[in-house]
Amino acid sequence: MELLQNNWIGGVGLATGAISFVAGLAMLARARRAPKSQLLNYLQQADDVADFEKAVQNALRAVLADTGATAGYVMLADAQEASQLTLAGSVLLDSKLQLNETQSVEQGISGLSFSNRQTILIHGQQSSSLLSEEFTTPVTSAIAIPLNMIEGAHNNGTSIERAAGVLVLATTGKALPLNSRHLEIAAAYGTVLSMLVHNLQMIEFSRETIMSTLQEFAEFLDAKDPFSVGHSRRTAEIADTIAEKLGVEAETRKEIWAGAQLMDMGKIAISDSILRKTSGLTDEEFDVVRGHPLVSFQICRKLRMPEGVLLIVRNHHERLDGSGYPDQLRGGELPLALRIVCVADAYDAMRCARHYREGMSSAEALQELMKDAGTKFDPGVIEAVRELTDEGVFEPLYEELRPQPIQLRVA
Repeated sequence: MELLQNNWIGGVGLATGAISFVAGLAMLARARRAPKSQLLNYLQQADDVADFEKAVQNALRAVLADTGATAGYVMLADAQEASQLTLAGSVLLDSKLQLNETQSVEQGISGLSFSNRQTILIHGQQSSSLLSEEFTTPVTSAIAIPLNMIEGAHNNGTSIERAAGVLVLATTGKALPLNSRHLEIAAAYGTVLSMLVHNLQMIEFSRETIMSTLQEFAEFLDAKDPFSVGHSRRTAEIADTIAEKLGVEAETRKEIWAGAQLMDMGKIAISDSILRKTSGLTDEEFDVVRGHPLVSFQICRKLRMPEGVLLIVRNHHERLDGSGYPDQLRGGELPLALRIVCVADAYDAMRCARHYREGMSSAEALQELMKDAGTKFDPGVIEAVRELTDEGVFEPLYEELRPQPIQLRVA
């Protein structure tokens, strides 16, 4: 087993999230013994790939072509909890090869490379135990390249690095075993992937910061109307609970949560005189209110929110029978995520008091929803609400809306 100290630092820079083509040429020269390297082609196309998973897949296909490996994959560590690596992307040319979705940093070739921040080249006969911890099927050789990110610099000018993950290549069957030349090629790709991971985490951090700011803003807008304080937050929680009940996948649930939180941002365009009006709205005033989903949509679109979030933000007042707004969607034009938010939004609106009525009880709100089951609202979603209501799941959300008893202080 060759255990090589990882003393190379990639020369790939990011310009607004793009990989520097010129620096990529330097890495290509590093792998000069592979004159037909795919790295140059990959770097030329990298600027056009905004999706991280697709970029990783493209890189893995290229490095497999350059090295003759039959498998390549990337495992990443959580920025906060680095005790476990999680599979982030893979390309397997051998259908018999199976990979672990997660790997302890204390096990296998990936764990050793990540923990020690070292490049590793290993052949099957050298350390079968190390490979058996990584693979459930036989592997003849493997390479592991740590993905290190530069996070700053010490006072003496040396870089501060953090281990972010690992790139692993492997050969199976009759494929020629990997060697030190392949290690150099893999190291070049590792540098590119390190920058991709850094870019992804910066994007995620930016998204989280933006979402946090927008959620605070949405809470502020809700507070402008005394009858809708906390509405977006409660709708998000109700919708997420319904989605979990219906077995909606995690990624869609994230979109449901974000869309429900941001759906009423467009109320910034509605004057306080309309929001706080205690008498009925005129037709002109109602048109202004009906316009808030489009304003919310424009705000979120400029911030490049995911399509699933944009759909919820724009269309949370649509109805199955086409009587909603702003696009009069109907039936199959409303995906399940949107149907869930539509029900959650209506449910919370009925539970909250208005100037012309008291807030409804859970039973009353459910009864109103059931009247429109199959016409305005999805019956399956309403059935989930019924079951959750019977369990009392939503009641803690409305404790804050109940009048609190006056505490008398005895002198």
